[in-house]
Amino acid sequence: MGNWQDLVAAYKAAGVTVSVPWEAYLQNLSPENIHAIAVARFDGLTRGVAMKVKTHPHGGAHKVVVSPEADGSVMIDSPF
Repeated sequence: MGNWQDLVAAYKAAGVTVSVPWEAYLQNLSPENIHAIAVARFDGLTRGVAMKVKTHPHGGAHKVVVSPEADGSVMIDSPF
């Protein structure tokens, strides 16, 4: 299994519905980007903090950026 498939399996095991567009989106991300999302989700869930998601255009760095927010939440900024 590729790591995007592992992330989808983890979402499903946690009871999260994975839509066809979301699964297709994950297939197009690099293994490094999938890893960044997985680590951010794990950290947020184990610390019990809110997670926010936003997207940015593909131009420039095609990279997921994870950062802490002032309110204590975790921001996952993904290329779209």
